[in-house]
Amino acid sequence: MNDPLNCEKYGRLYNFENSSLRASVISKVCPSGWTVPDSLDWEDLIAYVSKNNGGEPVGVSLKATTGWYSAGDTVLIEGNGAYYTSQDSTRVGASKGTDRFGFTAYPAGSCWNGSDCYINDDTRFYFENLAEGSSYKLAFDKDDLMYDEDGRYGWISIRCVEDRRLEIDSMPPVATLGSQTWMVKDLSYKGSTDFSSQNPLKACPEGWRLPTESEFMNAASNIGSSFDNGDMTYYTKHLGSWYTNISCDEQSKYTGDCMTSSTYTPHSEIRIRCVQDI
Repeated sequence: MNDPLNCEKYGRLYNFENSSLRASVISKVCPSGWTVPDSLDWEDLIAYVSKNNGGEPVGVSLKATTGWYSAGDTVLIEGNGAYYTSQDSTRVGASKGTDRFGFTAYPAGSCWNGSDCYINDDTRFYFENLAEGSSYKLAFDKDDLMYDEDGRYGWISIRCVEDRRLEIDSMPPVATLGSQTWMVKDLSYKGSTDFSSQNPLKACPEGWRLPTESEFMNAASNIGSSFDNGDMTYYTKHLGSWYTNISCDEQSKYTGDCMTSSTYTPHSEIRIRCVQDI
């Protein structure tokens, strides 16, 4: 709502529906050593809270003890034109938050269509996954932490998580191509170059990232023989669906005619090459 006091209390709201904005936000929003959480990070958080909160609902454990509508209060939510609040509704406040773990979730609200904004009702936290991202939601009239796929279509909150990279076996050799530095050998993790069962978000070392489709094609055709021979499938970042698998055989890697696929359950070994902007 462009109010500095709201920003100070709740943090900013970020939009992820536009693919270009999403890529920009995710690459820049978190401090060094931290990252936008993925679905596995949130699953770990939920599992830990559920195991250690004495049996209370996860949402109650994560909510701040103040800032929400009080338990038992009847609240009129006025319709504001957004598709899911187009009509007035009356709801009753749920249990008071305990903030058992210091997560201190406040009802930051959200914005829709860039202008339909509200506050105090709920809060959504964005997370990444292999397809296109989603969110979890806390609401004043619910005790649970709820999966909310629609969150990515609005302007919502981010909580960063400390970056836990996979411990790769060693740093591969690199080569410079224009304004980028490329790994010219595949990453290896626990003796294997197969990352089909690993999270590609956690694979590249700090300061490195997954390439986009076009970057990979350009490097494969220009660095040439530095890319391994044979039919290989690689993870790359794609602004539309976030991850695309690229298959290159010995001939196509030099011409940039590699095949792309948005299949996220690979039937074969999937490899990773990371890139670094100079």
